[in-house]
Amino acid sequence: MNYKKICDKIVNKDEQIKYIFSVGYSFITLSMTFWSIVSIFFMFFEAYVGIFTLIVAIFYHFYYLKIANIYILTDKRLIAKKGWLSNRTISIDYGDITDIVIHENFIYRLLTCSGDIIINTAGTDKAETILQHVDNPHEVKNIIDELKNNK
Repeated sequence: MNYKKICDKIVNKDEQIKYIFSVGYSFITLSMTFWSIVSIFFMFFEAYVGIFTLIVAIFYHFYYLKIANIYILTDKRLIAKKGWLSNRTISIDYGDITDIVIHENFIYRLLTCSGDIIINTAGTDKAETILQHVDNPHEVKNIIDELKNNK
């Protein structure tokens, strides 16, 4: 997916983008497979319910998840943009990150190699932001650590 328009809005001109990612493709594939099976099941009882479920699932998985969860790592900060019609953009300077926690649900780890990356910052006792369903979360954590240490 092309994130150029979004990056032009939220990334400063003096920043260099190092890595852009979103919800992992493997998670989307697994979830879409599940909802396709549910839709087919519904089609046996009421065709229009099954078709409607399938249309919503396709929109949600192949458009909404990718556009509503964008994570950008620049040379200066981590940016998390969440939402589609109304959105929330969180910017965290690498120097403010105190802890990075990876949470891998057993099923997702087993089937999709995806997990959540929880970012904690100074001054708060709760997670500042959660990067959800990221493919290969340990690799992404290593990239964040590297950018943080180069700061």
